[in-house]
Amino acid sequence: MCAIDILPQLLDAGITSFKIEGRMKNSEYVYYVTKIYRKYIDMYCRGDKYIVDAVDRKKLTALYTRSGNCEGYYRQHNGRDMITEDSPSYNSEAGAFDTGGLPAPVDVNIRCSIKCGEKAVITVYNSEHSIERVTDITADKAINRALSEEEIQRALKKSGGSGFNVKECDVVCDSDVFLPKSQLNEIRREGLSAFKNVYVLPYRRGEEACRRREYQRIEKGSTNHEPQTLPAVNVSVLGREQFDAAKKSPAEGIIIPVNIFEDCDLSATDKKIYAALPYIIRDEDRGNSSGAVLDFVKKISKDNRLSGCYISNFEAANILYNSAYTGEVVADTFMYAYNREAYDYYKRRGIDKTTVPAELSIRELILRGICGEELVIYGRMPVMVSANCVYNTLKGCRPSGHFMYLTDRKHEKLFVNCICGECTNVIYNSVCTSIADEEVLFDKLTPSSVRFSFTDETPEEVSRILGMYFDSRTKSGSAPVHFTGKYTKGHLRRGVI
Repeated sequence: MCAIDILPQLLDAGITSFKIEGRMKNSEYVYYVTKIYRKYIDMYCRGDKYIVDAVDRKKLTALYTRSGNCEGYYRQHNGRDMITEDSPSYNSEAGAFDTGGLPAPVDVNIRCSIKCGEKAVITVYNSEHSIERVTDITADKAINRALSEEEIQRALKKSGGSGFNVKECDVVCDSDVFLPKSQLNEIRREGLSAFKNVYVLPYRRGEEACRRREYQRIEKGSTNHEPQTLPAVNVSVLGREQFDAAKKSPAEGIIIPVNIFEDCDLSATDKKIYAALPYIIRDEDRGNSSGAVLDFVKKISKDNRLSGCYISNFEAANILYNSAYTGEVVADTFMYAYNREAYDYYKRRGIDKTTVPAELSIRELILRGICGEELVIYGRMPVMVSANCVYNTLKGCRPSGHFMYLTDRKHEKLFVNCICGECTNVIYNSVCTSIADEEVLFDKLTPSSVRFSFTDETPEEVSRILGMYFDSRTKSGSAPVHFTGKYTKGHLRRGVI
C-alpha cells in the first residue's frame, strides 16, 4: 500500500498522524520512506503545489522490493490489482539509491581474550563508552590446526549491518586455540550488542515514563486456590452440521456466525445461543452492512432466541448500544484487550466479557489477569480477515458461501472461510491451537468460560473432540489431552517477540 498521492485528501479529512509500517524492513527502508512522506506532508501544509516527483515515486517502489503497490481500500472496495497472484518478485532496483543520508556507522574498537579452557572475554570501546563482556563460549585446544590471531581479527571485525564499524581489533590468544567461526561471530555479536545497550541509553525514556502497573488479580481470581466453579464450555461453529453435533454435546453454549444463523435449528435445545456478528461492517448492500446487522439484532432480540453476541469491532458494539440491546456482549479475539486499561475500557462501554488475547505469554497473562474472561483452548486461530476475496481473484465470484484452502511455501494448508454474503474471507492458521492441558491457565487465571473453535472439522470430529475433553476434564477445567496429532501452543511459551 502506498498513499503518497492521496496525502492531501487524508490531511483534509482531519487525520493528525500517519503510521508507516516498518516490520522486517531494513534501515534504508525506514529512513527513506519516512523522509519522503515527511517531505510531502510539509509541502502540502506549506500550501505549495502538490506534485509527487517521479524520482521519489520510483524510490518508494524500489525500497519495498516487491511487485508494485496500490492505494489500499481508500478508493476501491477490492480488486485483482490489490493482490500479487504469483510469487512476489523482487525489484532489482532495490538498494540502488545512495544511502549517504543514513547515519554513518559508529566507530568502535575491540579487545578480545581467547584462552584454552577459559571463557572468551570481549571489550568494545570508543572515546565515550567502554563495555566488557564475559561470554559463555570456551575455547578448546586445536586438534589439527589452530586459529591464527589474524583469522580471529578478521572474524571480529565483520560488523556490517550492526551500526558499528570496528576500526581496531586487538586479540590475545593461545597459540594452540580453536573455536568454530560461528562462535567467533557470536562473541562479536555479544560484545557489540552490549555496547549498543550502553550507547543508546541516553536516548531511552526514563524509568518513570516506561513504568507499567502490575495489576492485582481481581478478587475472584486471587491466588489462594479456593474451590472454583468449572468454566462454562462454549463452542463456535461455521456450519449447520457442526452446530447439530455441538447440540448433542454437554457444552453450555454455541456461537453461530450471522451468515448461517437462519440455517441452524434452534428449537429443542437448552444451549445458550450466541451470534457472532461480522468481522467487517461496511455500509453496502450486503449482510454485513450496519443496517443489516441492526435488523438482525432487533429480530433475534424480539423472540428471545439469543443469549448474547460476540463482536469483533467497535462498529458492532455501537450498533448494539444504539439498539438498546440487553443481552450479553463478548469481545472476540480481534477486540484486543492486552492489559487492564483496555479491559476496563471495554467494561465501561457495556462489554461484559473479553476473549483472552492469543498473543500473550503465560507470564504476561498472569500479570494481566484473565479472571472472568473466555479462553480459547482449541481451534485454528484466524490469521487474516480480508474483504478481497481469494476465490474471486483466482477464479471469479462464487456467490454462495463456501470453504477453500491455500497452500503456503512450506506446503501447509490454510483453511479459508469465504463468507460471500459479506464479501469477506477469513484465513485460519494451518495448525490448530491446543492448550487444554495448560493447568496453570486454569489454576491461576480462572477463566469463566473456555471455547472450542471449530472450522473445517467434520461433525464426527466435533463430537470426538468435545467427548475427549469432557471425559478427561479436571476440577479446574483443564484436561490432560491433545485433540489432534499436530498442534501449536501459540504464544504461551514465547510471547510475540
